[in-house]
Amino acid sequence: VRDGDAKKKNPLLAMIQAYTQNPELQNALAGFVEMRKQIKKPLTERAMQFCLKKLDQLASIDATKIAVVDQSIAHCWQTFYDFQQQSQTNQKKEILRKKTPEEEAAEQEFLSLFYQN
Repeated sequence: VRDGDAKKKNPLLAMIQAYTQNPELQNALAGFVEMRKQIKKPLTERAMQFCLKKLDQLASIDATKIAVVDQSIAHCWQTFYDFQQQSQTNQKKEILRKKTPEEEAAEQEFLSLFYQN
């Protein structure tokens, strides 16, 4: 497929190819375009330009860009968000998880140093 044919057939694919030469990032972005179609919110060329600009603002290396794109696909998000949001979510889950019996006993022992029954 020649470049001119790709632009006529799928301008978003041509934008992705112009944006990066990394095949993993190209696949991730193509997956993002496909996900947007699946949720019935297809990208326009202008929206894709905006998303690629935002991706550049969020990450400078391809590995992080791929993680950001994959995160958006996994959550069916319509744009890209900072990858740190994922770790903040995990931190909240960590706070809300149940304590093991050992953790509970250690906490009770610690509190007993300060509070006498």
